[in-house]
Amino acid sequence: MTLRRWGWRPVTCSRRKSLASVALGVVAGLLVSACGSNGEAAKSPQQILRDTASALTAVKSYEIQGKVPTGTGLGTFTFKVAGANLGEGSFTLGSLSFQLEEIHGTDYIKSGSLWAGLGGGALQSLLANRWVSVPANNPLAQQLTNGVAALTSAKQTAASFTKADTKATRGHTSTFDGQGVVAVINGTSTIFVATSGQPLPIRITASGGSYLNLSNFNASFGVTAPKPSVSLLDVIAGLGAGLGSQGRA
Repeated sequence: MTLRRWGWRPVTCSRRKSLASVALGVVAGLLVSACGSNGEAAKSPQQILRDTASALTAVKSYEIQGKVPTGTGLGTFTFKVAGANLGEGSFTLGSLSFQLEEIHGTDYIKSGSLWAGLGGGALQSLLANRWVSVPANNPLAQQLTNGVAALTSAKQTAASFTKADTKATRGHTSTFDGQGVVAVINGTSTIFVATSGQPLPIRITASGGSYLNLSNFNASFGVTAPKPSVSLLDVIAGLGAGLGSQGRA
């Protein structure tokens, strides 16, 4: 989408050497800082949220990291969204820790603690700390990664911005990690949107100390399938066959 620009622009944005007074230097500094503003700080909170949702869905890649509620406290994660159905990251959610890669419809999971909850000690002993593949649309994959998609999907994240946005209010402008931002309070969340360049969401905070930080937009991450890996469905089928043979003995 085309961003609406401010109707004025300074005479020049270039730096010039001058022997002018300190006062003139301050004014010049203000003019320089205005260059590149995207006008979001002057918009309604609803328009800011629509703009940042559109900007996020338009990027090809980004990195997201933060803390999220798990039911037993706050879990931590970091994930690189490298493209459509392509990404990698690590998660510590409660007592579970795992690495996850999604490669065009296949999930690869590596964990030392995840498998006991799915298939007991036998599955845990076979798969602990190994890369395990499973089709992303398989119910087992969805069970294992429940809730992760909401954190690592640009579309789902963007959709959350405009949910109940009629009650959103605009907060103050500030700086986060060197980037000028404007705050929009939407329900129990505050979204900090860049005020220069594309109006991308830079940080999202919520009650209880949870937050998401987004960065490295349109970076190249080079995500590839891990090797070697074993098929979760094949391992489960083998366990079932083995248990069946023992039962018939």
